[in-house]
Amino acid sequence: MNSDFPIQELRAQLEQAAKADPEQKYFGADLHKYRWNPPASPEEVEAFEQKIGVSLPEEYRNFLLQAGNGGAGPFCGLFSLEQVESWMEWELEPDQPPYLSPEQCDEDWEESEENWKRGCIPIESQGDTYFTCLMVTGPNRGRVVYLDYEGSWVFFPREPGFLCWYQRWLREICLHYNKFWFGTNLDGDEQELQAQYREAKTEEDKLSILHSMDKFPSFSPQTMEFLKAAICEWLHTEDAREFLQLAYRISPEFLFDFLEKRWETGQYDAAVQEIWYAQWHIRQETDRIIQSWYAAILEKLPQLSEDTQVCAVDLLQKSSAVRLEQVRPIFEQAKDPENRLQLLTSLSRFEETAENLDLWLLALEERKDLNFLKKAILCAPTVCDPRLKESISRIQKDFSSSVEALAHFDYDKEDSTNQFSQLRQEEDVWERACNKWKDLWYEEINPKVPSLPRPYRLTIRFHDRMELHMDQTPPANGIPVHPIVATAIRHQFQRLPSVAFFWKQTLGKIKALTLTPSEKLVRLDNKTRTAEICAPGDYPPPKPYYYTMENWSVISLMKKLKKLTISQICVEDFSFLPQCQSLEHLSLYNTNFSDCRVLLQIPQLKSVDLRLCRLEHTEALKSAPFSVCLNDTEE
Repeated sequence: MNSDFPIQELRAQLEQAAKADPEQKYFGADLHKYRWNPPASPEEVEAFEQKIGVSLPEEYRNFLLQAGNGGAGPFCGLFSLEQVESWMEWELEPDQPPYLSPEQCDEDWEESEENWKRGCIPIESQGDTYFTCLMVTGPNRGRVVYLDYEGSWVFFPREPGFLCWYQRWLREICLHYNKFWFGTNLDGDEQELQAQYREAKTEEDKLSILHSMDKFPSFSPQTMEFLKAAICEWLHTEDAREFLQLAYRISPEFLFDFLEKRWETGQYDAAVQEIWYAQWHIRQETDRIIQSWYAAILEKLPQLSEDTQVCAVDLLQKSSAVRLEQVRPIFEQAKDPENRLQLLTSLSRFEETAENLDLWLLALEERKDLNFLKKAILCAPTVCDPRLKESISRIQKDFSSSVEALAHFDYDKEDSTNQFSQLRQEEDVWERACNKWKDLWYEEINPKVPSLPRPYRLTIRFHDRMELHMDQTPPANGIPVHPIVATAIRHQFQRLPSVAFFWKQTLGKIKALTLTPSEKLVRLDNKTRTAEICAPGDYPPPKPYYYTMENWSVISLMKKLKKLTISQICVEDFSFLPQCQSLEHLSLYNTNFSDCRVLLQIPQLKSVDLRLCRLEHTEALKSAPFSVCLNDTEE
C-alpha cells in the first residue's frame, strides 16, 4: 500500500464536492451520492489481478485499497471490482498490443471483428452504451479512455493518469462548472485557457479551447472581451454554429451582431444554417430570431442550396408574415427524397394548407415511394373536402389487398424477407389512410365553429385497446359498450359487472347517467381538443358485451333512465336517443349534437339543454312538447 497516495486530500475534496452539490443535480450524483464503497482488501485486488493476468495501474490500485472499491466518481460512479469483472466481456490479451490509442480515436470499430477493447477494463458506466475504461497494458497504461460499447466512439481525456482525471472531476464539481460530458473539454481556469488560446498553433487547438470556455458558469468582464475578440476571428469560417451558444452567453446583442456580420460576408447558406440552429437551440430568442431574419431569408431563398432551403422553410413556417404560397415552389422543385419529406412536414404547419389542398392531393397520388406517401397522408390537412376523402379512400382500396396478403403470408417461400417487408410497408400505408379517413369523418361530425368551444374527441391508449380486446372482431350479435359509459357505471356502482347477467341487471337499474370529460376520468388536451379515456377496468367485458369507441347504443338499454347528461364530448352517433323511452331530462351541453328533429322522437322528454351546440332544423323545436334551453335562455 503506497503511503504517498493522497487519501486525505481526496477525502477532503469529496466532502467539498458533496457540499457543493447538496441536491445531487450533477449527472449520476443521485446514484453514488458522493460516497465511496468500503476499500477492497489486498486479497481481493490480487485475486482480480490474477484473473485478468495483469497488475492494475498503481494509482487505480491504491484508490481501490485506500479510498473505495467503487462508488463516487464521474457519470454513474465507479464500479466495484465485482462489477468490473461482470461488465468485462472481452479478453484482455495482455501479451498483445492494444488497439486503442489517442492517435486512433477516429477509428470506427463498429464493424470490426478484432478484439478492439483488449488492453482496457471498464471502470464505470456513463449511461446508455457508453463506458469509462482504464488502459492496463501498452504505452497508455494508466490512462482513462471513454468508449461506446459497440465501437462507434472512442475518446482519450488528456489527463495522463487515473488520479489526475479523478481529482479534476472533484475540483470541477466544487467550482460548479457546467457539465456536458466531463473530461471531453480542457482543464484549466479562465486565465489558463486564454493563455493557451494565444499560444495555440492550430485551428483545431483553438476550437477546443473555445469549446472548453463554455464550462464556466459565468464569465468575468475580461473573459467576455477576450471571447468577443476570439469569436470574431472566425467570422469567415465555413460553419460558425459551434460559436453561437458561446456568443449568446456573452450577450444576446453580441449573438445578433455576430449573425448580422456573418450574413454580410455573403455566405448565405452557412448563415441560414446558423440562424436556423440558433432559433432551435437558443429557445429564449426564437421569436426574435425569426422576426429579425424571415424577410432576408425569404429574399435569398431561391439562391440557397436544396439542403439549406429545407432549414429555411422550417424557420419561415414559424413566421405569421410568410404564406405557404411563397415557399411552395421550393417543395415542387426539390429532388432529394429526404428533403421532400422534411419540406412536406414544414408546409403542413402553415395556416393556408386548406387553400393549397391541390398540393396534397397530388402528393397522395404517389404509389412508388411509400415513405413519401405515408408522410403525405400524415401531413394532409384535415378538412371537409370530398376530393380529399376520395383520395384517401383510393389509398385504402389500393392497399387493402396487402393486409389480406399479410394475414396469409407464407414465411417459408423464397425471398420471403423482402416480400414481407414490402407488404408490411403497404399495410402501414393502409393503416395511416384508415386513420386519416377517421380524422376526416370526425371533422365532418364535429367541425370547428367560430366562438364555440369544440367538444372533445375521445381516445384511448393503444395499450388499453389491446388489453380490452377492442381491435378484435366483435362477437356475433354482440352488445357494444363505450368505455366512458362503462367508467361511469363503475363509479356509480363501485365496480363493473362480472358476468353478462349482472351487466343486464345493472343497466336496468340506472336512472341517471352523467358523461363528462372530468379530469378524474380522462386526460385532456385542450390544444388538440382530445380527451384520453382511462380504461374502465383491467379486462374486456363478458360476452356478448364488448368495448368500442364508436357506438353509444348501450345507453338505450337503460330502461329506467330518466336523466341523461352528456357534455363537452363528441358523440359519434346520436341515433340511440329515440330508444330511450323513459328519458325525461336530457342535457347535451357543448356536444356535436345537431339534428333537433331527433328530440321529437323521445316520447317522455320534458326538458333539454342544447347550449353551445351546433344546431340544425331548429324549427322543429317551435312545437316541441318540452322545454328547451338555448344560450342560457328558456324557449
